[in-house]
Amino acid sequence: GPGRQLMANSPVHRLLSEVMAEITPLGLTDPASPFFTPGNCRTLHDVTRFCHEKAVQEMFGFGGRLGFPERLARQMVGEMPSQWWAIDLADGFRPGIDAKSRYIAVTDIVSRPMLALWAGITAVPWDGPPPVSLRGLGSIFFQSTMNPSLDPAVRSSMAAKSYFLVSKDFCNLSVRLGYHFSMVEAYVSDMLTESYVSFQFKGGAADAGRKATRVALIAEILTRYGFRVEPKADSLTARLEKRPTDVLETRLRVLGYLLIHTRQIDMVMADPGMVAHYRTKILADLEALAPGAAEQ
Repeated sequence: GPGRQLMANSPVHRLLSEVMAEITPLGLTDPASPFFTPGNCRTLHDVTRFCHEKAVQEMFGFGGRLGFPERLARQMVGEMPSQWWAIDLADGFRPGIDAKSRYIAVTDIVSRPMLALWAGITAVPWDGPPPVSLRGLGSIFFQSTMNPSLDPAVRSSMAAKSYFLVSKDFCNLSVRLGYHFSMVEAYVSDMLTESYVSFQFKGGAADAGRKATRVALIAEILTRYGFRVEPKADSLTARLEKRPTDVLETRLRVLGYLLIHTRQIDMVMADPGMVAHYRTKILADLEALAPGAAEQ
């Protein structure tokens, strides 16, 4: 009705429009972009996004320089035998836990995004590496000889532990499984404009064709679940933002599953039958894990 237009073109309406134009638009969306600089901050949202990203980067850099994870990390005790470690950034652990313990039970972690990611990690037992042909195994061996990280005289990054950095609404996971490195970061809250899930993947020991096929498979799956995906030769970045809490937590379960179940399958990616097999299995598992969440 006419009452809805009372504010239109009024001085107050024009002033609010001008002010909001300086506050709400977000131009800095990709931290990896060369345009992600202070000089390109055009709005208050840009400034807060830039400061948040750089604060997180500095926090991780601080940890690397001063051995921060080694002193404060607690080994997780839960459903999986792998070495998973957690660092409480603020309020990610349940109050009242033993302050001196070097261990943390999964049930004592209260980080919403971390628990969603963990649910995906532990949802379906991993079948182990796929059967590999001699040709595929030869490709792995050849790539291994070209990788200096596998020199026993060199401290291998592949032996590094996997760390969750957590607070109640935030989680960052850096995980190395075999030849692959992945990072998941998420802020999940009722503030839609600040909420996001980000994923980075790099690695593989097979030849370029197999690695590219694997990246393409992961990209296809993440696109089905609403991620904005940027695949490259042997790496991938994906992001989802400004979505409700339940949507982001569902996508974190999807990422947790993919972290575990797409490792080492690049060695069989030259076989179309195996590609189809794993694609079918992954999609079926994800539909069971997140019913109706895929975008057709």
